[in-house]
Amino acid sequence: MTDKARKRAYSATIALCVMLVSVYIWIHITDTYYAYKTRIGGEVGRVMSLFISIPESAVEINPSITVERNTIEDASIANAHLYASIYNNGSVVKNHYPIYFEDLNHPSLMRLRDVLALDLIAALANSDIELAVLVKDAILDTLPVGNPIREYHPIYDPNDMLYDASIDGDFLCHHLATMYIQSLASIGIVSRGINVLNRPGDGHALNEVWIDDLQKWVAVDLYNDAYFVFGDVPLSALELMGIVDEGFDSTVVAIRGTAGNAIHDSTMFRRLAPYFKNLAFMHRTDFRTLESIPHWHPRRNHVFTDVLWGASEPREYVHYVQRTTNLDAVYFPLNQVHVRFDTSRIQENYLGFVFDTETPWFNSYIVSINDSIQCSVRKNYWAWEIPKKGSHELKFQARNAADRTGPETIVKVTVAE
Repeated sequence: MTDKARKRAYSATIALCVMLVSVYIWIHITDTYYAYKTRIGGEVGRVMSLFISIPESAVEINPSITVERNTIEDASIANAHLYASIYNNGSVVKNHYPIYFEDLNHPSLMRLRDVLALDLIAALANSDIELAVLVKDAILDTLPVGNPIREYHPIYDPNDMLYDASIDGDFLCHHLATMYIQSLASIGIVSRGINVLNRPGDGHALNEVWIDDLQKWVAVDLYNDAYFVFGDVPLSALELMGIVDEGFDSTVVAIRGTAGNAIHDSTMFRRLAPYFKNLAFMHRTDFRTLESIPHWHPRRNHVFTDVLWGASEPREYVHYVQRTTNLDAVYFPLNQVHVRFDTSRIQENYLGFVFDTETPWFNSYIVSINDSIQCSVRKNYWAWEIPKKGSHELKFQARNAADRTGPETIVKVTVAE
């Protein structure tokens, strides 16, 4: 190597070291800032302090985490000949932190859907929670738990994992969690990774799945083949964290095993409880898209894309750029339709509807009138020609690109003579 080339290499090395030190200092400054905000907020993350002292119902476990849709009239209009009211109006909370979703038509997801027969599984499921369990079972039937023969981070290519499974490869918790995310995404269901930490080097990965039937996020642990309930109510990761914080982890029952042969285990969660001190949310399903993103880009680094729950402690274990104690930032509803009336065309005999939704892979709104599907609307506005008289029930649902629909928002209209 010539002196000139040696000097260039030395300069490049110095520049790289300066850049790494700068990034490290920036992360520490950000971490200190968010820690300060959390202390000033009075540790509002301790949202579960009333958990056990209340009845066993989905809403009362934690009204902030279980999304209760409005079941009374929340909007109405009336004039000389028309009265209209909205029932079960959807709640739309725009994401505070970006979530990156994989393309449903990505070849890896399409192959995964075929190999695991996920379309058939979806057709057999009687509920969303049963579907989540059946997909879990399909993965565990294919990917055995154990020490892996290689690492798959950060791409987590399902083709590589399926191949290694065919040659007796085993998989750890984070491999199973990412396979679960991609499997559910291939059939239009949102799941995200959850990282919990006991101490440095001793962490665990599981999932949360958005369950439309329950209108809440539910924690599912593939490595331990379980999801968790209090009474009959499936729990989220933050609800589990709150239970541990209050010292009531013995009240949690793990539902283990397959959908057709479930085992109720009242002791398993006690072994997991020490991990629920430190909780981070993985806001991505686009592992395959990461192949096209440069290695140095922040989107390839979970430190930049994950969201740490602000009450996690001790803080020095993990440094995340994004930290929050705002429930809406991490526990937001999906697939609901919020409807507003537009009465500007009433004199023309039209009632307008303005839609809003937070539906991943959104395709269209489905409109039905008197239980008969009328049309599919891709825009956020639809005008209905008002009939001459009578009572009518309109239903609106969001549909995604996998042809899955969310819960109904109902509008009841009475037209006088």
